[in-house]
Amino acid sequence: MRLLAASTALFAAFVGLANAQVSDTSGLTADSHCGEGYCVTGIYDSKSKMANYTLVVPQGGAPLGWYAIGQGTQMAGANMAINWVNSDMTVTTSHRSTGGEYQPLVSAVTVQAFSTNSDASRTKTGQTTWSWNMPLPTQYPQNAVQHIFAVASVSPSSSAVNTNLVKHYRNEQGIVLDFTKPYTGASPAGVAGSTQSTSTTMSMTGQRDLGNNTTRIFLVHMIFMILGWQLLFPIGILLARYGRTFFTWFPYHRAVMWAGFLLVFIAFFLAISGVATEGGPHFSNTHEKLGLALFILVIVQIVFGAASHELKKRKGLRYIGFVHIPFGLILYGLSVWQIHEGFSVWQWNPPAYASYIIYAWAGLMGLLYFVGFIFLRKELKQYKEEKVAKDQISSDDGQKAAGSV
Repeated sequence: MRLLAASTALFAAFVGLANAQVSDTSGLTADSHCGEGYCVTGIYDSKSKMANYTLVVPQGGAPLGWYAIGQGTQMAGANMAINWVNSDMTVTTSHRSTGGEYQPLVSAVTVQAFSTNSDASRTKTGQTTWSWNMPLPTQYPQNAVQHIFAVASVSPSSSAVNTNLVKHYRNEQGIVLDFTKPYTGASPAGVAGSTQSTSTTMSMTGQRDLGNNTTRIFLVHMIFMILGWQLLFPIGILLARYGRTFFTWFPYHRAVMWAGFLLVFIAFFLAISGVATEGGPHFSNTHEKLGLALFILVIVQIVFGAASHELKKRKGLRYIGFVHIPFGLILYGLSVWQIHEGFSVWQWNPPAYASYIIYAWAGLMGLLYFVGFIFLRKELKQYKEEKVAKDQISSDDGQKAAGSV
């Protein structure tokens, strides 16, 4: 009942009584978080072991796409409330879960205790609010309950709680609510006139405060990764493709590739530092897992390259090179997808065309690379001539050695 009273404070604020308070706040605790274009407030009742959540966005009066808040560190296993505005201006809150990074379903829910607060859920021009109740997860301390957030620009086609969802375009992890903070009776964060304290301020500009240490870490991570994977590595690849027929290419190729790896190395550990600073789990989503895989594989690629060069120099054999070359191209292609994944999880919220710029650049690099195959015949001819010359030198050396015996 006290949670119902707390959620009623939201409704009062929504219709204009922004300073409405809950009379009995004993035993209630609360915390809030505001991100880009949303605020979420949780009020926990230690007696009922239930938490009331209120999600507020500074838009309304029309379908907005969908907004999700989940308890957990990743999609898999998270206890989620997915919210949207319908075409008739009613609102829906759907209780869902999922076993992985695919569409959450009502049928996948394992935590059955859940209810919506219809009186406190409304949409109007400039503001939409959804409110629901669910228990706190037991795997986190009460002062650090982990949450995730996601938003999609396309609204579900139906008000039914089990309707299909279009994939989100942005998500956040590592949202921590401290349910040991006393609840003051203030209106939920994001509601006009609210005095509820929050961890950040709701805005439509994203998390772009360069005074924030984590923001700076991930910004430098992004810049270094793009410079390494999309500038230096392609230059090194093109030096190898064209240089074989025109100049002594390997020293330049090696220098550029080592410079690129240095940037990737620094950027990789910056990302680990950034996640640790946020207090989130490491390697918990596709971008982080693929980043780890690429980091390991690029080290393998360096070993392939060094072995290929030494084997060719000493024995005249190029067998490892036949693995090194396509393997490098595959890694470059994966890096393009990886950068797109990074943009999708970055809380700076870069525009969609940022990925298109990377795609266009990668397409140009690919075109330049394959144009270089017009010199393949000349390259093979030079390789055969070099091999014949080396064989002749070896033969002459052998004859001289035999003659000196």
